Amino acid sequence: MPLGKFNKKDLLGGLDGFTGADIEAVCREAALIAMKAEKKSVSKANFQEAISRIRPTVTPEMLEYYSKMEERLTSGLSNIKRTRDTSRGMETM
Repeated sequence: MPLGKFNKKDLLGGLDGFTGADIEAVCREAALIAMKAEKKSVSKANFQEAISRIRPTVTPEMLEYYSKMEERLTSGLSNIKRTRDTSRGMETM
């Protein structure tokens, strides 16, 4: 089913926490909503309704967890690189 004429970027703000699979589900739901209404294209309103029906998989708690893990895993990288380069006789910043 074709998409209606609207700025698709307007939908992005409502997709925080949605995975690729979640977004696929939103697209399918929006198409079903349009088909049930016997529309010829999927409108922005169809997408907005679909977004309200589909819940994101990624929770704020999960985002916080992954952010903390990233900090822990990358916090010592600059020191490791500097030590490794110095051991080869090279000094880097």
